[in-house]
Amino acid sequence: VRERLLASMRAEDLSTRLAAIESAGVVHDAGLAEPLFEGTRDAHVSLRRAAITALAACDEELAASRAIELLRDAEPSVRIAAARVLAQHRHAAAPDALAAALESSED
Repeated sequence: VRERLLASMRAEDLSTRLAAIESAGVVHDAGLAEPLFEGTRDAHVSLRRAAITALAACDEELAASRAIELLRDAEPSVRIAAARVLAQHRHAAAPDALAAALESSED
């Protein structure tokens, strides 16, 4: 399953990549954490959003550290997905990171 998902995550077709990322979140395979982390850097908003959510299912610590960074993403829906990851997994850094993100959004 992992190899098939990895291949699909590298596909040219956006919908194939998105489906693979979403499926990776259901599989909960820690071996998919690094490709999902890379997905959080994708130019496509839908892929970044799906990747941070799926990453949380595979590696909570890696997802939390990346989610903190994504609180500054240019796209509001990615910031919301990152905030949800932090809140759902009750990461210790979540309160301070979320408060800082709210304060910076008021500027």
